[in-house]
Amino acid sequence: AASGAAQWQDAVGDDKPRRLGALHAVLNTTAIGLNLGSWLARRNGARGAGIALSTLGLGVGGFSAWLGGDLTYAVGIGVDHAAFEQATTEWTDVLAESELKDATPTRVMAGEAPVMLMRRNAQISAISATCSHLGGPLDEGEIDGDSVTCPWHGSVFCYRDGRVEHGPATLPQRVYEVRVRDGRIELRTQ
Repeated sequence: AASGAAQWQDAVGDDKPRRLGALHAVLNTTAIGLNLGSWLARRNGARGAGIALSTLGLGVGGFSAWLGGDLTYAVGIGVDHAAFEQATTEWTDVLAESELKDATPTRVMAGEAPVMLMRRNAQISAISATCSHLGGPLDEGEIDGDSVTCPWHGSVFCYRDGRVEHGPATLPQRVYEVRVRDGRIELRTQ
């Protein structure tokens, strides 16, 4: 319930995820209430009423579970928003090295995947530009040392290795290998 409430609170954009999340919570609470009522009815000898209440609770709980699956698989609540990006496994030219400024996050495309490049002390790092939490643009985030903060919900990632330093994100960012050839930056997934 706590994780669902946190994801509901962070849902952005379209109102659909918040409405479905609220309905999912109400239905789960209703199913619990019906099952508790069933237990009380059976305890007091009303076996028929207990069976009816638990059957109704099972139906409401089943519908709520389906709705929760829809929230996860169709709406994308609680999933890694960068997981379905088509990351390239081949070295891909993305930018002239001279165009990458020091300590400035830069968004590039590696095939179909948006990537955040970061140069710090002559070392170039690359992670997915799409926040794993809810898809925020990390290249628009604030840089502090080796960390980038998502501008949408404040998840903090190390841009050198993609690890989560502070939530609400729970999944790390995809990391890309970087090389410079003939003055051009090239990337591929690790």
